Amino acid sequence: MIISHKMFRDLLFNNNKQIIGLDKTNDGNIRMNTVLIASLQQILLQLKNKGVNFTVDKNFVNFSIHNDNVGKSQEFKSANLFKAAIENAERRNPKYARYIFDLSVKITTKKDNDTGSLKEIFSYTINKVGGRPASSSVFSAISKYAADEKLAKQQAIFNQSGKEIIASVNTGNLTEIYKLAKDILNEGHNKFKNGKRYISGEQMYSIFQEVRANSDPFYMGGDILTEQIKSFLGACPSLTSCKTIKNSIENFYKALNKTDLKELK
Repeated sequence: MIISHKMFRDLLFNNNKQIIGLDKTNDGNIRMNTVLIASLQQILLQLKNKGVNFTVDKNFVNFSIHNDNVGKSQEFKSANLFKAAIENAERRNPKYARYIFDLSVKITTKKDNDTGSLKEIFSYTINKVGGRPASSSVFSAISKYAADEKLAKQQAIFNQSGKEIIASVNTGNLTEIYKLAKDILNEGHNKFKNGKRYISGEQMYSIFQEVRANSDPFYMGGDILTEQIKSFLGACPSLTSCKTIKNSIENFYKALNKTDLKELK
């Protein structure tokens, strides 16, 4: 769903011009809340009434999507599209081709300010990605890649430290990766026309890396061109932080106070 500036403002404010769609967390992040999501769900129902082909149950616990732009027609629990697909990919039979990761792990300790205890921080460097599994869609290829990366990280930690951990996957990144991968691999579509296609590890790594390397704040541009991409596949997504807003205002103020017109532009 692409939301215009005007629609987004309308979702955030009530009739009394009070903000109802955002919450501020303890660490200074501004996060979209359930009120905003409920408003989005009402829009989905309006679309459904106009004949768009998907279904939403009355409690918004399960929904079914039948649309090539999203992925394979399937029932998903709590809107965790990628989570379900990744977990399924993790259970693949080992005899089938997988993405093979050559990665390095760095383990550091950090003191928890609240408890005073030390906790281990794991950081990864992917040196190379091999393999060339077959996939029927872009969605499937991303899920397989994410699952294999997750398993490779867990194995690398165990090999180095003997610790068994559950590696995490950023669903926000996956949403952005999916949009980019469709454009790069399949002319904006999800399903490959002629059945399965072999997508190499090098291709997938390049797409994942392009998205993950884009950590610029919102005032420097969008995730893809001018579009900001937010995932609603898990928890309510973060919009920005108070620190980022402060930086953007200060940068704007400095720019407006340039004495030279050419420099101001």
